[in-house]
Amino acid sequence: MSEAVTKEVAATPPRGTTETAVPGSPDVRRRPEWLKARIPAGENYVRLLHLMRLKQLHTVCEEARCPNIGECWAAGTATFLILGDICTRSCGFCAVKTGRPTEYDIDEPRRVAEA
Repeated sequence: MSEAVTKEVAATPPRGTTETAVPGSPDVRRRPEWLKARIPAGENYVRLLHLMRLKQLHTVCEEARCPNIGECWAAGTATFLILGDICTRSCGFCAVKTGRPTEYDIDEPRRVAEA
């Protein structure tokens, strides 16, 4: 191999780096399969989605736009957000609306228990 080619190869940034990665190019590194969020689906997911709408309930999963909602709901697990869709906490990583709950739904505990 010639010296010029060796210098050119040494000066080329690694594939997939910000200096070479162009959207749509073959140099863009793909995420590993285990890191990709799956599109929510499945019998349990649909059942829980229907139940939450029917009972007019709020979940942390939906309000926080959790990328793992499909995995949890497919397993039949949901985390309720009580006292409406507003959280009093304000965590920096969470997408749930924050503030003080405005009105209390006195029927919500019954609907949560039924769900």
